Amino acid sequence: MAWKLSKDGALQSAWDSSLCMQVVGGGSLVACDGSHGQQWTMEGAEGRQKLVSGTGFGCLSNGPPAGGPPTRLAFDVTALGWKKANATDLWSGESTAVTTVSASLPQGDGISQIFRLQKLS
Repeated sequence: MAWKLSKDGALQSAWDSSLCMQVVGGGSLVACDGSHGQQWTMEGAEGRQKLVSGTGFGCLSNGPPAGGPPTRLAFDVTALGWKKANATDLWSGESTAVTTVSASLPQGDGISQIFRLQKLS
Protein backbone atom coordinates (compact mmCIF):
# COMPACT_ATOMS: atom_id res chain seq x y z
CA MET A 1 0.00 0.00 0.00
CA ALA A 2 1.25 3.47 -0.78
CA TRP A 3 0.51 6.26 1.70
CA LYS A 4 0.63 10.01 1.86
CA LEU A 5 0.58 12.17 4.98
CA SER A 6 -1.89 15.01 4.43
CA LYS A 7 -1.36 18.56 5.70
CA ASP A 8 -3.83 17.91 8.54
CA GLY A 9 -1.93 14.79 9.67
CA ALA A 10 -4.16 12.11 8.15
CA LEU A 11 -2.39 9.04 6.77
CA GLN A 12 -4.30 8.65 3.48
CA SER A 13 -4.22 5.81 1.02
CA ALA A 14 -2.47 6.94 -2.17
CA TRP A 15 -4.92 4.70 -4.04
CA ASP A 16 -8.01 6.36 -2.67
CA SER A 17 -7.67 9.61 -0.69
CA SER A 18 -11.10 9.03 0.89
CA LEU A 19 -9.55 6.17 2.94
CA CYS A 20 -7.38 6.85 6.01
CA MET A 21 -5.45 4.74 8.51
CA GLN A 22 -7.05 4.84 11.93
CA VAL A 23 -6.04 3.25 15.21
CA VAL A 24 -9.04 1.14 16.19
CA GLY A 25 -8.29 -2.23 17.73
CA GLY A 26 -4.88 -2.42 16.04
CA GLY A 27 -5.30 -0.20 12.98
CA SER A 28 -7.80 -0.14 10.15
CA LEU A 29 -8.32 1.46 6.76
CA VAL A 30 -11.54 3.49 7.08
CA ALA A 31 -13.35 6.42 5.46
CA CYS A 32 -11.55 9.68 6.29
CA ASP A 33 -13.56 11.76 8.75
CA GLY A 34 -10.89 13.92 10.43
CA SER A 35 -11.28 12.19 13.79
CA HIS A 36 -8.50 12.19 16.39
CA GLY A 37 -7.72 8.52 15.69
CA GLN A 38 -6.85 9.45 12.10
CA GLN A 39 -4.29 12.11 13.01
CA TRP A 40 -0.61 11.17 12.82
CA THR A 41 2.68 12.95 13.46
CA MET A 42 6.17 12.09 12.28
CA GLU A 43 8.74 11.93 15.08
CA GLY A 44 12.47 11.23 15.16
CA ALA A 45 15.58 12.03 13.17
CA GLU A 46 15.77 11.36 9.44
CA GLY A 47 16.22 7.65 8.77
CA ARG A 48 14.87 6.75 12.22
CA GLN A 49 11.38 8.20 12.09
CA LYS A 50 8.10 6.79 13.30
CA LEU A 51 4.46 7.68 12.84
CA VAL A 52 2.66 8.33 16.12
CA SER A 53 -1.11 8.17 16.37
CA GLY A 54 -3.03 11.21 17.58
CA THR A 55 -4.63 8.95 20.20
CA GLY A 56 -1.20 8.31 21.74
CA PHE A 57 -1.58 4.54 21.61
CA GLY A 58 -2.05 1.72 19.14
CA CYS A 59 -0.09 0.42 16.22
CA LEU A 60 -0.59 -0.35 12.56
CA SER A 61 -1.55 -3.95 11.97
CA ASN A 62 -3.79 -6.09 9.81
CA GLY A 63 -7.30 -5.67 11.19
CA PRO A 64 -10.48 -5.07 9.17
CA PRO A 65 -12.72 -2.08 9.93
CA ALA A 66 -16.19 -2.68 11.40
CA GLY A 67 -17.88 -2.39 7.98
CA GLY A 68 -15.46 -4.86 6.43
CA PRO A 69 -12.38 -4.25 4.31
CA PRO A 70 -12.59 -2.61 0.88
CA THR A 71 -12.86 -5.01 -2.07
CA ARG A 72 -11.43 -2.65 -4.69
CA LEU A 73 -8.86 0.15 -4.60
CA ALA A 74 -8.23 2.66 -7.39
CA PHE A 75 -5.55 5.30 -7.90
CA ASP A 76 -5.97 8.10 -10.45
CA VAL A 77 -2.56 9.18 -11.79
CA THR A 78 -3.87 12.72 -12.33
CA ALA A 79 -3.39 13.08 -8.54
CA LEU A 80 0.33 13.12 -9.40
CA GLY A 81 -0.21 15.80 -12.04
CA TRP A 82 0.14 13.24 -14.85
CA LYS A 83 -2.20 12.83 -17.81
CA LYS A 84 -1.39 9.14 -18.25
CA ALA A 85 1.00 6.49 -16.93
CA ASN A 86 2.41 3.16 -17.97
CA ALA A 87 1.46 0.75 -15.17
CA THR A 88 3.49 -2.44 -14.97
CA ASP A 89 2.13 -5.23 -12.76
CA LEU A 90 5.35 -6.49 -11.15
CA TRP A 91 3.90 -9.98 -10.53
CA SER A 92 2.71 -10.68 -14.10
CA GLY A 93 5.00 -8.28 -15.96
CA GLU A 94 2.05 -6.93 -17.96
CA SER A 95 2.17 -3.21 -18.85
CA THR A 96 -0.77 -0.99 -19.73
CA ALA A 97 -1.18 2.73 -20.45
CA VAL A 98 -3.72 4.02 -17.91
CA THR A 99 -5.18 7.04 -16.19
CA THR A 100 -6.40 4.91 -13.27
CA VAL A 101 -4.70 1.89 -11.72
CA SER A 102 -7.11 -0.41 -9.91
CA ALA A 103 -6.66 -3.49 -7.81
CA SER A 104 -9.36 -6.00 -6.96
CA LEU A 105 -9.30 -7.47 -3.46
CA PRO A 106 -11.83 -10.34 -3.66
CA GLN A 107 -10.86 -11.68 -0.24
CA GLY A 108 -10.87 -8.20 1.32
CA ASP A 109 -7.25 -8.60 2.40
CA GLY A 110 -4.33 -10.97 2.07
CA ILE A 111 -3.80 -10.31 -1.63
CA SER A 112 -1.10 -8.01 -2.92
CA GLN A 113 -0.56 -6.34 -6.25
CA ILE A 114 2.48 -4.19 -6.92
CA PHE A 115 2.64 -1.72 -9.80
CA ARG A 116 5.48 0.38 -11.15
CA LEU A 117 4.16 3.65 -12.58
CA GLN A 118 6.01 5.60 -15.26
CA LYS A 119 4.77 8.96 -16.48
CA LEU A 120 3.74 9.06 -20.13
CA SER A 121 3.96 12.35 -21.99
